[in-house]
Amino acid sequence: MDKLMTYILLGLVVTTVYTAVQSVGSPAEKAGDDEVRSSAIQARELAVSGVEYAVRRITDEPDWAREELPEEITLPGVLIEATPTDWHDFVNADANGDNACFVVARSSVEDASARAEAIIERPGVWDTPNALRYALFAGENLHLDGDIVVRDLARRRWNANVHTNGNLIISDATLVQGFGTYSSTLNDAHVPAESVFLPNVNRGGVGVYRHPQIDLPAINLVRWEQLATRTYASSTTLAGELHIGEASDPGFWLIKGHCNLKANIRGTGVIFVEGDLRLYGSDARSVAREADEHLCIVVMGNVFAEDAKHTANIVCDGSFYGRGEVFLYGSIATRGKISNNGTLDIFYRPLPPELAASVWGREPQPPRIAMYFE
Repeated sequence: MDKLMTYILLGLVVTTVYTAVQSVGSPAEKAGDDEVRSSAIQARELAVSGVEYAVRRITDEPDWAREELPEEITLPGVLIEATPTDWHDFVNADANGDNACFVVARSSVEDASARAEAIIERPGVWDTPNALRYALFAGENLHLDGDIVVRDLARRRWNANVHTNGNLIISDATLVQGFGTYSSTLNDAHVPAESVFLPNVNRGGVGVYRHPQIDLPAINLVRWEQLATRTYASSTTLAGELHIGEASDPGFWLIKGHCNLKANIRGTGVIFVEGDLRLYGSDARSVAREADEHLCIVVMGNVFAEDAKHTANIVCDGSFYGRGEVFLYGSIATRGKISNNGTLDIFYRPLPPELAASVWGREPQPPRIAMYFE
């Protein structure tokens, strides 16, 4: 109850401030219209908060809403209903399709009403942490413009989704072949979000919506030491043709310093970098030729990519900075920001669950909103 009231109060504060700003300098005769708009905005925020509360409720009570009959929560102005539903994760083929629930949140403020619906994935033994299931994941604000394009890889049947724990800002026409989620605010005043987010599968919902914050998995230096099959004692440059390991026996390289990556890394494995990572060169691997090979790079510092073309899933505890023409076949997840001075083309290639589990274990993940409807 306390958590829901917190969401409701936050929603009301946001909408009240928004309405006050919009109404400054308005003619007196428009006061009635402003009040109507204010009620509608507040009703929508209450409905959205109801969906977010359902996520928190399932976090605290994993068995909530498992019965066929709807579970209900009734509060002044808000009604939340939740029932089990089928949901298929197109990226994680081993996911349990019935491990989800359908949530409907209805709200009313004075004469205005709103309705929000969502499919929420329950906690499960996901081998891949939630934050690493996106083509782009940013812990801070994410700025999308015409120089950033996020798409699937070779028309695979999955979505190249993006998420930010901060504000999502769209300033120019671009393309994201998936859903977009944000934890703070959406700014699409210049380019409508619905023209940017075009999911490949599970269409029919809202292309961009608010989502509670998602934690980036912790980077554990002790575990790095335990996993390492090869250790570089200081900063190093990797160049040429290198082989890291096999899918059945992945390699784990530990670099105790910064890394300049110019190499064509073949095979399957993980590179741990305790400092910064710099990506150079255009030696991109043929993805079709190496469909069974995967590289994950986990970076303690920042990532700097300049005129680079690589195939990797990058997990960064700092920020990602691109310059020139950058092509990445994989994904980017940062605790900080994603900054681009040039062009950044992301072709989403999911991190294999088995490789993720080797680094972060097989821990149950918090629930997340998989689809959203209004």
